[in-house]
Amino acid sequence: MEDLKLWSARWAEAEVEGDKPCARFGHSFTIIGSIAFVFGGCAVKKGGPSDELYMLHMSHDDLYEWEKAPKTTGIMPMARWKHTATAINDNSIVFFGGFNSELRRLNDVYILNVDDLSFSQPDSVKEQIEWQPDGRHGESKIGAPSPRGGHSACFIDGKVYIFGGYGGNGYSKHNLNDVYALDSKTFTWSAIEYEGNPPDGRTGHTCSGLRNKLFVYGGWNHVKQFSDIHLLDLTTLT
Repeated sequence: MEDLKLWSARWAEAEVEGDKPCARFGHSFTIIGSIAFVFGGCAVKKGGPSDELYMLHMSHDDLYEWEKAPKTTGIMPMARWKHTATAINDNSIVFFGGFNSELRRLNDVYILNVDDLSFSQPDSVKEQIEWQPDGRHGESKIGAPSPRGGHSACFIDGKVYIFGGYGGNGYSKHNLNDVYALDSKTFTWSAIEYEGNPPDGRTGHTCSGLRNKLFVYGGWNHVKQFSDIHLLDLTTLT
């Protein structure tokens, strides 16, 4: 593991102990306090998506320790990769979407309570789409984003904003540029209707929030890669 020491702008290899996860990609890595929570991803040893949860304890500057999470309780998310995991307070992480297989793309929501390692799925955001084994996904009945992976998520002012990704309803394969917001109190979805010139549909990009603005950088659309930066003012929606 590489540790970037910002005060010296120098990479150094961190000393890591414990039960570390196997090699993987498309996982999530979310820090709350001094613990990083790693979930899912395509794991080499499993040969496909994982539903494993690991914790990286980082309370000591020069020593990090991996721990495979003890048995979790509640409603466990299915294995997935290219999902997002967003911290919304000091003890909760919201998971959205991702891919379970080539045919099954997801638009579900789960919440991990990091204090007791329990998963839950509020009734207001339970997956309510018709899914067929051949991959045909119906439209959400609760106004949720279409099934997707490779999207981005950012928590700003009490809402988790989802932008872009790859997927769509009806087993369509679109590079998306839509924006949705999940209220962290009511756990209800709303589609954001914006003005201006939006970014091209894309996946594999990043997004970050600064005050009331959402910044999107890079990504690709399976034809070309992007190096552009776009911002959406969440007050004026322009």
